[in-house]
Amino acid sequence: MGTVYFAVRTKIDQVDRSYPILLDHLKGLDDGSFNKNIYCSEETARLLPLIVNRHGRPLYEYLKDKLIPVPYNEAFKLPYKDEKSMDREVEVVLLSANHCIGSSM
Repeated sequence: MGTVYFAVRTKIDQVDRSYPILLDHLKGLDDGSFNKNIYCSEETARLLPLIVNRHGRPLYEYLKDKLIPVPYNEAFKLPYKDEKSMDREVEVVLLSANHCIGSSM
């Protein structure tokens, strides 16, 4: 993905691995065993399930139900357990990293 942030405005049915996505950021997700929720930008949630390998086989489609799209610049609460197993939450705001489509910090 490019270095300038932009929203995809066209209908996309699949994304080939040659599409400029930083695949090194996705290591460990393509073996099908990852089973945690993934809080991510709306663009990432839309594009990740569409990435295919060179044979056209989807690599991350199995994650569809685990992706939780979060709009940029809007606070949301993320629950977690602290070291004493107490229920806590932290407020998170995704900011565009202006690095590639869907990248955030």
